[in-house]
Amino acid sequence: MRQITESGWQYGTDPIRWHTEHAGEGGFYRELDVDSTNRRRILDREHAHGNTTGPDGWLTMPGHTDHINGVDITDYTRIRWTDHLEEACR
Repeated sequence: MRQITESGWQYGTDPIRWHTEHAGEGGFYRELDVDSTNRRRILDREHAHGNTTGPDGWLTMPGHTDHINGVDITDYTRIRWTDHLEEACR
């Protein structure tokens, strides 16, 4: 199973700016091969914090919020999982 992890940030109430959509502005994007138990552990942990997978298949988790010059800036991480067959068909 492939785990895709990406960072993003949000200024105030603007949409979240994901690394792949705004390259060159910092952040990260990673793909790792993981065991399916890793997925279950993360989903269970985040569900306990009120975070669930959205209709787009991404599990989005807010990080910390900084208040800079009167604007809240929040860091986010999102994760999704695909199997190798799905990846091969892209």
